[in-house]
Amino acid sequence: MDTATSLFFALLRSGLWGTEPELPMPSATGTPAAKDKAGSQGHSPDIDTWKHVFRLATEQTVTGLITDGAAACPAGYVPGAVSLRLMSSLVAVEKRNAAVNALIAKIIPLFDKANVPTVLVKGQAVAQCYRKPEGRMPGDIDLIVRPEDYEAAKAVLSATADSTDAESADKLHFGAMIGDIEVELHGTVHTSLGGRINDILDSAQAELFSPDGCRTLEINGTTVRITSIDFDALFIFVHLLQHFYCGGLGLRQLCDWARVLHTHRAQIDLNLLESRLKQMGIMSEWQAFATFLVHYLGLPEQEAPFYNSHAEVKAAKLWKFMEEVGNFGKKRRRRDRCGDPYLIRKVESFFLNSKDFLRHAGIFPLDSVKFFWKYFTTGTRAALRGE
Repeated sequence: MDTATSLFFALLRSGLWGTEPELPMPSATGTPAAKDKAGSQGHSPDIDTWKHVFRLATEQTVTGLITDGAAACPAGYVPGAVSLRLMSSLVAVEKRNAAVNALIAKIIPLFDKANVPTVLVKGQAVAQCYRKPEGRMPGDIDLIVRPEDYEAAKAVLSATADSTDAESADKLHFGAMIGDIEVELHGTVHTSLGGRINDILDSAQAELFSPDGCRTLEINGTTVRITSIDFDALFIFVHLLQHFYCGGLGLRQLCDWARVLHTHRAQIDLNLLESRLKQMGIMSEWQAFATFLVHYLGLPEQEAPFYNSHAEVKAAKLWKFMEEVGNFGKKRRRRDRCGDPYLIRKVESFFLNSKDFLRHAGIFPLDSVKFFWKYFTTGTRAALRGE
């Protein structure tokens, strides 16, 4: 691991857990003048290294955590220009969080008034597991509804939306833009990874709407239902696995998972979790990603259920993939194909994801083949429906 990447992870771990960063010693190469300059700065890396760190933070959408880690460094260690960029990014993240929270507080009462129970999943609910929720990069607002309430929920959201997205009727998924924030309804939390996984998710989702099946959270004075601890422990992992196999995965999702496992370590039903993972057939993936949390993000071994130290090589391959594609695969440089015919866009997506499945076969050989077939059949059916 080069100096920039080592520094990036040192700052990320510091921001994630509130610890003092274990700063790497840069290799002082080049002219004697360059070496003397490195020494006079207290072994602070050069500006190019810091630019690389900032770029990684942006690509992985973890600038808030990196900013917290940088603030814990010795005085003078972080160049002033870098500190300003980090602080500017953090202010933008905090402003975005405030806007997302305000919208949640506005729309939840609309569903309640229509007698449509909703459960907030991921996003601002998971942010509560962080030391500083306002520093986590927010995304969309994701709401789970019962399948039988899906059409009614669509009507409520459509009535207040500025625009709507294409619907996935198979997954009961509907999105809409309110201002510049997307709100997504999920009548199911299905993946493209097969019926066995989706059956378990259906069962876990149904439990959310049973008496005492979910928790509540106050957001800007509004009571919001959020998912249960056991649902989070499972679903956040399955969701990131979906992105790993079908599109691209970033560190923000791994940080979310690490914080959930840490914050609720004493409340997670490990027997239930193990049973569900084995029924889904994804224990090998869980162990590889859990090893990543331990070795790269600093989660204590005892807080990583079913941790397997022998998966370290797989964990290194996981980081190599995430480093190349960025959060949600956004680092990939692709021409804007919004104006292209529907079929062209689908073919491009298929070939790109197929390459990922082939690559992942070097980490999870059997499951990559199995999940590719599920992805292919699911995607083909969606394409035929025009979704």
